[in-house]
Amino acid sequence: MMTSEIRETSPPIAAGVWIAVISSFINGSTFVLQKKGILRSRKRGGSYLKDGVWWSGTLSMIVGQIGNFLAYNAAPTVVVTPLGALGCCLGLFWPPISSRNS
Repeated sequence: MMTSEIRETSPPIAAGVWIAVISSFINGSTFVLQKKGILRSRKRGGSYLKDGVWWSGTLSMIVGQIGNFLAYNAAPTVVVTPLGALGCCLGLFWPPISSRNS
């Protein structure tokens, strides 16, 4: 198979990059949502398993990991892996911003 044939049959790399960026932000928000759910359930005195915010964090983690899987299939690993750091940045900056409002 020639390289031009590979490029025609493989998905565009830009789509993989966009999927990686979006899933990285989704993954970065999961821990914030789960922690908010745990803190809310402690205030109420109930289990965090009954809290909707905690479950939204868990479900968004699943969606983000599926997005990572799709991104690794659409773009080279060398491109997708560094984009995972965006989720770390979101996890660093979002908690102080979201805790100011509550």
